[in-house]
Amino acid sequence: MRVFSGIPLPRAVIGSVALAVALLAAAAGCGGEDDISYARGRQLHFSAKPPRVAEKVIFTDGSGRRQAVRPRASNRQLAVVSITVANLSTTVASMLLDEGAVQLGDRRSDRIEAINPYEQAVPADDTDDRGAIVLEEQLLWGQVELEKDLQIEGSFIFDVPKGLILGTLWWNQTDTVSMDFVDYQRGR
Repeated sequence: MRVFSGIPLPRAVIGSVALAVALLAAAAGCGGEDDISYARGRQLHFSAKPPRVAEKVIFTDGSGRRQAVRPRASNRQLAVVSITVANLSTTVASMLLDEGAVQLGDRRSDRIEAINPYEQAVPADDTDDRGAIVLEEQLLWGQVELEKDLQIEGSFIFDVPKGLILGTLWWNQTDTVSMDFVDYQRGR
């Protein structure tokens, strides 16, 4: 398991971050064009970018080696969601970021759990990045102790059926929240 320490938030920025999250969430609710989704749980604050899809995801593991993950079947694709989780209220938030921590899917049909990229990865060839998402940020996986006034940033990978609407991310660790990437009221 990987253990992450958080990214410190300067005290002067914490109030500004909370205000900015609240204002951006209100703007998004009023029809703003911002494509980042926000949610606030009882203890944690979240922001997530809409899913990106590809036939291959390339990342660098803890040893500096390039690894590749591919979907498990030809009728599937990989989806990557970048997320930031900030602890602005509780002393320490303990989280186990694994398959059950997050789900991606459509509120009207399927929810797909994240995959363990370290178990499914194979060494990446160094030349062929066509059609791949090459991750620069860390993958979120393993045990995390997120102290107050810190945040973590990273990505989760999902192996999803082609054609599934990737409209909502469900977070199920420490807090339970959902973040919509599509407007279900307007029919997408």
